[in-house]
Amino acid sequence: MRHRICWGVALVLALSSGVLASCTLPSDSATSDTALFEMEATLPNHTIYRLKDLSDVTEPMPIVVWANGLCAANSTVFTDFLLKLAEHGVMVIANGTPGGSGSSSAQWLRSAITWAINENSRPGSPYEGKLDTDAISAQGQSCGGYEALATSAADPRVSSTVLWNIGVLPLGGFGVTKDTLNHLHAPIAYITGGPCDTGFSDAVDDYSRLPADIPAVLAHFGCVGHGGNFEPEYAAESAGVDFSWLQLVNHNDDAARQLLIWSGCGLCTQPLWVVTSKNWPHPYSCAVGTYSGPTIYDPCPPAAPGFFVATAGALEETPCALGTYQPMDGMASCLPAPIGSYVNFLGATAATPCPEATTTSADGATSDGDCVAVESPPAE
Repeated sequence: MRHRICWGVALVLALSSGVLASCTLPSDSATSDTALFEMEATLPNHTIYRLKDLSDVTEPMPIVVWANGLCAANSTVFTDFLLKLAEHGVMVIANGTPGGSGSSSAQWLRSAITWAINENSRPGSPYEGKLDTDAISAQGQSCGGYEALATSAADPRVSSTVLWNIGVLPLGGFGVTKDTLNHLHAPIAYITGGPCDTGFSDAVDDYSRLPADIPAVLAHFGCVGHGGNFEPEYAAESAGVDFSWLQLVNHNDDAARQLLIWSGCGLCTQPLWVVTSKNWPHPYSCAVGTYSGPTIYDPCPPAAPGFFVATAGALEETPCALGTYQPMDGMASCLPAPIGSYVNFLGATAATPCPEATTTSADGATSDGDCVAVESPPAE
């Protein structure tokens, strides 16, 4: 509980006074078999969380630049979470030093981005060719979220944003206002500790204000409070959700899409989570005979019997017209009612035979009124 209580009290003081309160916490004692954190001489005021053995890196690592709660320059308050994220093969560059004091700024995140891009291309760097510099996510907890938001709005190198347990204050503050949301250019996620979180209402308000061209996720985790989602018992789960977010925004990954934004999202079915999303483009160009489904996040289901889809990329299926029917699914057109039958309603799966001793003069009859008596053959 030490994170939750300390950060929660400090945030209340900060919001009421406009001054960041101090809060001293011991560095986390979390350890990992596969990940570590370390300082880098060429990047002062930062701490790197990464895989221990860089030879295990087979694909370029996405980059998270991280700002701490209270905008604190202590990089080891969230070690439980950040080590778990690094175990997924994510390169995390956190503001501050282990057990450090003082405050950080949004400029520190931009410096981390510049350093990572340079290291990825520098001959002889341990990170040469191992970083995905097109997959940079600015993230932060509480006040650190404001630093992340300011960075994302101003820096085109950022490919996504995650604000943990925070939204912009109604009158703004800490370098951002509600108008900052209008300067975003990439997807954003808000993840809160639920209604018990002091940042809950501002996150919900931000989400409602986002421009229509910014894909977004709003996720609430139970009622764990401000920063409770980073407690040791939840750190691995929060890191897994974060990694899925990176897979979604950077690779349009099917599993991540199913977890976070598909209709009936997988995360929504897990204990404690409440998730909504909006503004995501359809991931597929649906083929003829299929369409985008009940929501734009579904895969392309086939047109149902009685319906058709004539063009690729359709957003909905079309019912068969009067005089036509379709008994099969996934079809690009409907069949005309054959001579001797009619179809008098939309979306038919079969034609209705004319009454006995009657027929139609052509295909495509639309009512029983088109059925006429069968002419008797001429007498010989």
